[in-house]
Amino acid sequence: NTDYNYNAPRTQASTIFSDLITNIQSSFSKLSTDSVSHNSYDGFAFPTVYAAYAVAADIDLALGDYQKARDLLLNIVNSGKYGYSNKIDKNSNELIIAYPKIVETEASDSSMIPAETYTDVILKLAECEYHLGNTQKANEYVNSVATAKSVELNSVATIDNIKSLRNKVLSDMGGYFAFLKRNSLAISE
Repeated sequence: NTDYNYNAPRTQASTIFSDLITNIQSSFSKLSTDSVSHNSYDGFAFPTVYAAYAVAADIDLALGDYQKARDLLLNIVNSGKYGYSNKIDKNSNELIIAYPKIVETEASDSSMIPAETYTDVILKLAECEYHLGNTQKANEYVNSVATAKSVELNSVATIDNIKSLRNKVLSDMGGYFAFLKRNSLAISE
């Protein structure tokens, strides 16, 4: 007979996020600003400070702190190390975070799984600007992605265009549901 404690106290999400942010921020000064190769496990084992900025920005977005997320995302953009690419592979300057594939499949010749790209960063910046009331800047980011990825936008609503772009260009990367949830769209989808 095993006695399970189903009444164990739960840690609040805000406490967990706060601890994560503290730990990630402490890594900023210790991580390299040099680009890493996604040709080997080094890119995963030795992430750059930009990968840490991206993860911290995701947490700030989840907490609704759009100003902090925006500032972190701008660090990535302003580094000049990343840009749009039509093909996302291990040599792409679009990759910020990628994980090695454990098993190769015939359907894909890639040895990595993209987890954060420059396109994702720009769309998150658009989302931040939208929530901070900077609709014009948000639309500039949206149009930048649409142009780079050759996607025609069919709405005048900024958040709808971000949703459309995420669905069309980042559909295989994850993060779409988190975006829907943050923007109260998960119920309607």
